[in-house]
Amino acid sequence: MRQRTITDADLCAYLDNEAPAARVSEIAAATQDNRELRNKLKAWRAQDQWLRALFAPVAQEPVPNFLTQDFANPRAPALLHEQDKMPSLAHPKDETLMWKMIALTLGILLFATALYASGLIPSTSRGTMITIEKIKDQPRSLRGS
Repeated sequence: MRQRTITDADLCAYLDNEAPAARVSEIAAATQDNRELRNKLKAWRAQDQWLRALFAPVAQEPVPNFLTQDFANPRAPALLHEQDKMPSLAHPKDETLMWKMIALTLGILLFATALYASGLIPSTSRGTMITIEKIKDQPRSLRGS
């Protein structure tokens, strides 16, 4: 019988005691036989212990009220749908706001065009051109022939 490959997902499940019972013995045997898997599992266990020790005080804190108050409210589902009624900038209902956004966009484009035309924003075509004469001065090994 050919043994299945042990993946990182298998090792994570084994480490968290969530691996299927049929795979636990395979993973345990593979980690005993394979030094790389054994070292990876050892490093992950150390990291898991370090993270648990680091965040243990936070895990013991009570859940803040603002995270639970809406779920205790019987109107919570209705409150969640009220956000759909809020105005969106993507589709402004106020026509003056839409025209202000268009005017601002056109102003920015006009400003950028003026900067480009004045030469304050260099274009790529104004850069130094490499001519064939410059290439002829290069050693033969750099010319490719």
